[in-house]
Amino acid sequence: MPYDTDFFPRAEEFFAIGHLWDEVKAHILNSELDQVLSAPPLVEPWPKTRNGFRVVHRPEPIDSLIYAALAKTVAMSVEGARASPEVACSYRISESDRSFFADGSGFNVYRERCENLAKAYPFVLSADIADFYNKIYLHRLQNAIQSATDVPPGISKKIEYFLTALNTRASQGIPVGPAASIVMAEATLINVDQFVYGRGFDHVRYVDDFRIFGNSYQELEALVQDFCLYLHENQRLSLSAEKTRISKSEEFVQKELNNQYQLEKLEILGEIEVVNPYTMEVEDVDLTPLDNVGEILLDALKRITKFDSLDLGVIRAIVRRARAHEIPDIAPMLMENMSFFAPAANDIALYLDSVTDSDFIDSHGAKLEALAEDPAANIRAVRLWLEWYFSRHSGLLKLPKIRSFVFTSRRLRPQARAAITMGNQAWVKDRKNQLLHYAYWDRRSILLAAQILSKDEREKWLWPLITGESLSTMEKWMAKWVLCGSPETNPLEDELPF
Repeated sequence: MPYDTDFFPRAEEFFAIGHLWDEVKAHILNSELDQVLSAPPLVEPWPKTRNGFRVVHRPEPIDSLIYAALAKTVAMSVEGARASPEVACSYRISESDRSFFADGSGFNVYRERCENLAKAYPFVLSADIADFYNKIYLHRLQNAIQSATDVPPGISKKIEYFLTALNTRASQGIPVGPAASIVMAEATLINVDQFVYGRGFDHVRYVDDFRIFGNSYQELEALVQDFCLYLHENQRLSLSAEKTRISKSEEFVQKELNNQYQLEKLEILGEIEVVNPYTMEVEDVDLTPLDNVGEILLDALKRITKFDSLDLGVIRAIVRRARAHEIPDIAPMLMENMSFFAPAANDIALYLDSVTDSDFIDSHGAKLEALAEDPAANIRAVRLWLEWYFSRHSGLLKLPKIRSFVFTSRRLRPQARAAITMGNQAWVKDRKNQLLHYAYWDRRSILLAAQILSKDEREKWLWPLITGESLSTMEKWMAKWVLCGSPETNPLEDELPF
């Protein structure tokens, strides 16, 4: 999957890191944490499925590696300290080398457990922690990790220090997007699950959504007051007023689990052959598609546009199924309704990338140019992913509106990708002498595009920078990687060695 977080395309810096991995690893291991940390993360607003936006984060590439390594060090100890999978359902941590969460999202367990407990108890308290990731206190997180493990000694303090530095010394909040943050979030909630269990209630939790079951309204009303105090006094967290309520279990099942929307959602997922519809993932992409799978996916797409809001699980399942088998049938509808589908902009761009060839461009060029002028392109997350997609295809960059869309980006990275795709040396030459005047992501974008310069020009420009003091360590690695390649090598198609 070409991501380094849930919300951003994978940065080309990771290809440079992969190429120079021995040097990078030695640098990290031989440096103190305060010496190796980089700049603050980039932040972007990401559209929610109903209204508004949430802020998501993209740490610097080296910081992403360090964060993942720190999380990996404590992950299995955190997992061992968590409540059972029947209680803490979300994202059970595995020992896989490829993912923290190889066993899936756990949403099916959550739903089944809710149904069973609703049969056993007449009332249920639904509660959700307000603005959870942004409100996590890092010292409380450190305490939770230290309770789970202190091996190697001081690891919890290193994680607290790292996250505080990442937050520019703020003591609250973890980045939204990196998978490592899920490990940290689950560590934070270990003692919260213990509190509910210790009060004698059966409950289920999915991330920060709690469903606590009881025998009477009054006992749950007393619990929610104590729960609010516990969260405040021990975590400085609070419950969302809008999402905290006590209801009858049968009403809860009808409204949350078996309402018409949920039933239609499950029907759609069943029709597009998702083996486990509850996980909100396409788990069977290797299955041979039906002859009319394009029609089925298009019909499913039409049906979800009639929902009051976009269901991320369903749109991801549809788009990932189409991407897995390179089925172009749903592309026009996605492009024509991009505003509605904006929260899934990343999956949509990856899908469009997978089906784009000369025939696709000939058939849909007008729609693609219209997409560049669509109001949805004013949504920053949509524009970010459209820039990534457009910049990778020379046929698209021949279209004037798309070319203008990319080269008027406020970011230099899509412009650099497009310059590489087009072999536009003038773009690099126009900027290389002013390299040090740019910010760090833009500097590395110019260095990235230097691969299309002649070998002689690359060497004469980059070697003095590599041996000098003006570039950061990551910038020097980027320059070294570019020097090792050739103008004919397109790094956008390479695979990382790890």
